[in-house]
Amino acid sequence: MSLALEILRLQIIPGNSDTNSAEVRVLDAPIVLRRLRIVPLSNSTRTVCLRLELYGCPYEDPLQSYSAPTGSSADGISYADTSYDGSTSHSVATGGLGRLSDGVIGGESEILHPHRWIGWSRYNSNGGHVSLLFTFSEPRNFTAISLHTLFSRRLSAKVKRFSCFLHLTREFLKRKKVAMEK
Repeated sequence: MSLALEILRLQIIPGNSDTNSAEVRVLDAPIVLRRLRIVPLSNSTRTVCLRLELYGCPYEDPLQSYSAPTGSSADGISYADTSYDGSTSHSVATGGLGRLSDGVIGGESEILHPHRWIGWSRYNSNGGHVSLLFTFSEPRNFTAISLHTLFSRRLSAKVKRFSCFLHLTREFLKRKKVAMEK
């Protein structure tokens, strides 16, 4: 028997094969959701019993959403954010949360696990620039901003420079620019 977990996509999670043992499954990354649909699946027609213990906590982070270009592909591997729960239009994801806010940092050894990274091609983005907009429910005091990037010769992936604009309104009335160059 398997459980189907629907989070904007269908994921099959294996269950137990007998009535005496329990299966514990830990999701690879935290997910933020309002509704969860679980559909028990079986290869044969039979009565299916399900006991589910779902652990979580209320989402109280002041980060409401972020907007970003959808990810690109490299070497036949898609580096799109499949966990993003907002809307996507014209290759831009808006109004949701996903991989950039899950608190998980991907390592270089995980480059072949594209669901842990979001990648953008300089040829698909706005002149080689990627613009990320994070929206918070209230003003925040930032003491540090960490940008975790991957340098890969195989993928020709590197970040030479980034700029960060902090502002109180969408109209960029109060700007403070923070820049980094390497």
